[in-house]
Amino acid sequence: MEKLDDKKLFIVVQIANALISILCLCIGWKLYEKWTGEMVVIFLCTILFGIFYTGTMKQQLKKHFIWIIGLHLFAMAVTTLGYPLPAVLRPILAVPMIITALMGAEYGVLALVFYASNTILFGADPVENLLLYLIIGTAACFFVEKCRNWKNVILVGISIIFLYAVVHNALYYYTYFEFSNTEMINGFLGGAIQTILFFLSLLYTKKFLFEGEQEETEEDILAQNTSLLKEKKKGKASKLTKILDFSYPPLMELKERDAVAFKHSVLVSELSSQVAKVISCNANIVKAGGLYHEIGQGLGEDYIKEGVKICKMYQFPKEVIQIVEEHNTKIAKPTSKEAAIVMLSDSIITNMDQSRKKENGENIPASRLIQRVFDVKIDDGSLQLSGLTDAEINTLQEIYERLLDK
Repeated sequence: MEKLDDKKLFIVVQIANALISILCLCIGWKLYEKWTGEMVVIFLCTILFGIFYTGTMKQQLKKHFIWIIGLHLFAMAVTTLGYPLPAVLRPILAVPMIITALMGAEYGVLALVFYASNTILFGADPVENLLLYLIIGTAACFFVEKCRNWKNVILVGISIIFLYAVVHNALYYYTYFEFSNTEMINGFLGGAIQTILFFLSLLYTKKFLFEGEQEETEEDILAQNTSLLKEKKKGKASKLTKILDFSYPPLMELKERDAVAFKHSVLVSELSSQVAKVISCNANIVKAGGLYHEIGQGLGEDYIKEGVKICKMYQFPKEVIQIVEEHNTKIAKPTSKEAAIVMLSDSIITNMDQSRKKENGENIPASRLIQRVFDVKIDDGSLQLSGLTDAEINTLQEIYERLLDK
């Protein structure tokens, strides 16, 4: 049912954007009496590229479909109603900047190419205006992606205004071999318009922009986890690569807030990923789940609830969020093999740590502790919903003993 709903939403957004494009272009056609042959080309380019553009947004539709439609309406209105304005004053770059704040720079750049090309095509503007949009728009998207607070935003805004004016005047000089005070003013004014509209959008989008860094890809993780390369086609590898990076903001914050919980999470993550490979589970999902299973520690009484909140803010894969929700059987029993493995690793490492801290206690072998954990989890039904077979449970116990009983 969920897939059907997603498909319907995708179709609705495609139709809505197509109708908006047709309506706005028809209004522009009527207002400015453009040549019919020219408008046929513009219609075809806008609709076809629009279908591709909306298609690439498919994974973001459920969360941001209203913004996608609303920003498309704004961009098409700028394209048509802004036709009499100089290209430098049309606030088309505000759209990819807002898209970046909501979804990331890759989506922002795609929006930039679509709307900048469409605006230039409708306005029959010189190519230097397209270069202005693409150069400043691309820089703006990557600047915006790095913003983590209002101080960053203000610095980025000032930088964009300055760069917009400089690049505009450089392109003007390259084309006409002269400087113009009017064009200099237009450059600063155009940059200010783009930036102000983006600032206004932050009243809503700041919660997506400030809550998490959309950081660089870690090549070392891709090299160590070859299965990530296969998953990349499904759109998960890129996100997993990012969240497995120890420099990712939530992990850095956990390390500063609770170094013990961070170290414990790393141990659970490494152990779980090794075990997962044996029974053909998704080792990278398991590794991420282990790394973030206690990410909410130190943030409130219900660390699991806080952890899930963080994961959702950073748009983690749903499988990883599920592990965070289900790793503690006092709260919920695991409903996937991946969650069960993290739960078992967490329990085993916790028991081993507690055993070592007992000053007068006997030195219990790891194999006995592992046996005790498995007995308890089997007896209380913790593994019933996980999908693990009896053979897989026995295999897991053997692997844990082989790895830890040294």
